[in-house]
Amino acid sequence: MVQLKTYAKNKFYQLVDDYRIYISRLNGRYRNQYDSIVSNGDTVSKHLFTLPADIKSRNDKDSGNVKIQLNAWEEDVLKEEQNRPDFVTWLRITPRASWALCILYKQGNEQKAMFPDFLIVRRDEKLGYVFDILEPPNPSFDDNLPKAKGLAEYAKENIGISRIVLIRKSKDITRTTKYLRLNLSKSAICEMVLNCITNDEFNHIFETEGTFNEYAKQVELLPVSFGRFSP
Repeated sequence: MVQLKTYAKNKFYQLVDDYRIYISRLNGRYRNQYDSIVSNGDTVSKHLFTLPADIKSRNDKDSGNVKIQLNAWEEDVLKEEQNRPDFVTWLRITPRASWALCILYKQGNEQKAMFPDFLIVRRDEKLGYVFDILEPPNPSFDDNLPKAKGLAEYAKENIGISRIVLIRKSKDITRTTKYLRLNLSKSAICEMVLNCITNDEFNHIFETEGTFNEYAKQVELLPVSFGRFSP
């Protein structure tokens, strides 16, 4: 079995390398099949993130609307985002879905996969639409810093993503509970995180470089619709 797994892994990598230029131009049906194979593998594989024309959910109704269960943290963060004047829509990423955004990170000698919580779409005057990644790292988990470094590496390699933001619940100077944001898309902050060695160093960066959202007003959470996205 060990020999078979080694052969299968090497063969998979060979096929991907030989046909990657063709894979990038596959139509939706076959690209979804490829992404499904990659996402379900035991070994984490790096592949391009592309949104399909349609994203299905078990709760889909004929109207095209879907109910998504959100916790209090997620609702608060989305309310802040929806209050931005350039906000368009949001997507809750489903871990290990064939279309899901998967970001690699290293913990010790092991390579692991993480699936950020939200993809935010905003309107830009020059580019039309821009995309943000929002993720809440848990300060108490031992993978907190490795995941942050993985996101920082992703920020360096993917300049097409406008913001990659880590978010923690905190309090401002008036002791009001708010959400502190660390934007890894800023080069200086990205380098600080990549050079971190301990969680204490990372926590210090969060406290000194993190900012509160200027749009942090209480607004009604708007519903989300799934269907064909036509800019």
